[in-house]
Amino acid sequence: MSMKRAEDVLDLLEYLGYRGVPGIARDLGWPRSSAYRTINTLEQRGYLYETRTRGGYYPSPRWIALADQFAEGFALPKFAQDLTRTSMERSGETVSIVAPAGPWAIFVLVSESSAPIRYFTKAGHRIPIHASASGRALLQQYDKTELRALLSRITFETYGITTPTDADAVPYSLRSNRERSVATISI
Repeated sequence: MSMKRAEDVLDLLEYLGYRGVPGIARDLGWPRSSAYRTINTLEQRGYLYETRTRGGYYPSPRWIALADQFAEGFALPKFAQDLTRTSMERSGETVSIVAPAGPWAIFVLVSESSAPIRYFTKAGHRIPIHASASGRALLQQYDKTELRALLSRITFETYGITTPTDADAVPYSLRSNRERSVATISI
């Protein structure tokens, strides 16, 4: 079983609720045998449980225990956590700390605004590093060699009108971010 398949199942369960093997196979476009093997592996390792016989699968509390273990070793210093919370309170905007993860930017800490119109995200959510202001703020910190190596691994897709659509467009986008003074703080 690949991590990608496990992630696909968890994402599906997060958004649609518990599902049986036929529903998971249909919703993910997988053969039933592949869905069964993935679900069986996750169930055998204690990550999913069946809510009732043929009633569908749901993530088990093992995920919480695993997350708690990681949280104990959470690497962000307290001042960074305080900074995001204070910045959110003062600005009224969602404030986040984002880290690079290959071709992705991953939100490692989020202080979400309570404003009715706001940026919605969660800690752990990832976005293509080239396709958002947060990701491009990270890319500004790469030297030219690192940036070129990373851009060669990205499959460019259009996510919006400001998304760079090829590696040559990214440096222009980074210059544009600098001119708009997108904030970056190295911790």
